[in-house]
Amino acid sequence: MLTGDMKEKKNECIEIEDIAYDVLDKFVFFLYTDTFKDLEWEAVIGLYYAADKYQVERLKILCCSFFLKDIDVHNVCEILMLIDKHHDSDFRMRVEDFILKNDDEIFSSSTWKQFVDEQPFLPAKTMLLKYDKDKGKRTVPETYDEKLSIHPTVQDDLLALYKSKIITDIDIICKDTTFHVHKSVLCASSIIMREWFKKDMKCKPKDIFEIQDLEDDIVSRMLLFLYTDSLEDVQWDIAMKLYHAADVYQILRLKIRCSCFLIENLQISNASTILLLAHEHQDAKLKSVVEDFIFMHDEEIFGSDEWAHFSESNVRLANETMRSKYKKKDDL
Repeated sequence: MLTGDMKEKKNECIEIEDIAYDVLDKFVFFLYTDTFKDLEWEAVIGLYYAADKYQVERLKILCCSFFLKDIDVHNVCEILMLIDKHHDSDFRMRVEDFILKNDDEIFSSSTWKQFVDEQPFLPAKTMLLKYDKDKGKRTVPETYDEKLSIHPTVQDDLLALYKSKIITDIDIICKDTTFHVHKSVLCASSIIMREWFKKDMKCKPKDIFEIQDLEDDIVSRMLLFLYTDSLEDVQWDIAMKLYHAADVYQILRLKIRCSCFLIENLQISNASTILLLAHEHQDAKLKSVVEDFIFMHDEEIFGSDEWAHFSESNVRLANETMRSKYKKKDDL
């Protein structure tokens, strides 16, 4: 839909008139968050319809799982009609298994009698399953939890979107590489980019954002994180540069992840490097953690060649750190 009919439109608008507003709101919320909880029966029926129509397979699986957990004698007819309308053979098999296990109770119920009166063909077809000679040979389908475990997550879908470069609306221009990306993804996590787009880029059909102060590889890794919330093959120097990038563009979650990596790999040999990084970026929390580490290993660190070199180029910070050590002693 978006790749075909809406390439040249500046103000893209999709008209959806067959889905109620509250259901559509939940549908869009799921697309953004992968959240499926605290839902009522009628809302899930609407979501199942939307998921089937727009081929959101993960949401459809969750809806089917919801129905299967709540299925009973009173609502099984409604589920059968829903399945028949959407030609869902996988879900049909699971519901039919439930019916065959509870056939006496279901077929003798007033709900089923009304179902027969209103929809004679479908209940007749269902009741014949009881006499199907091959019913014992039916393959037991995998559970919905198993289906979900192997189905792509929202992060997987966003990664595929990033790699495919479809429907991009902004180019990130670096020193040697141009990245074709989506403003909505960048705005979701970067406060700086969000404000810049709101202020300077209201009427442009195709936007350009230049990043010349970061290496191309670091920009690539930063963008990958924005799409997938994952860090791959992170090493010390990369974490340092990503921390800087996250601070510059105020990508708070990436900054926290990089801080955690640096703290987990904090050593006597690199303590001064992280101290300087925290100081330059005015990161009080990271600086405090590094200072505590330095104070615990003061003799080894203050007497090391690394600290001597650090002190020569960062006299004030080195003096402040050493003074803080002895000030803490006095306070105790």
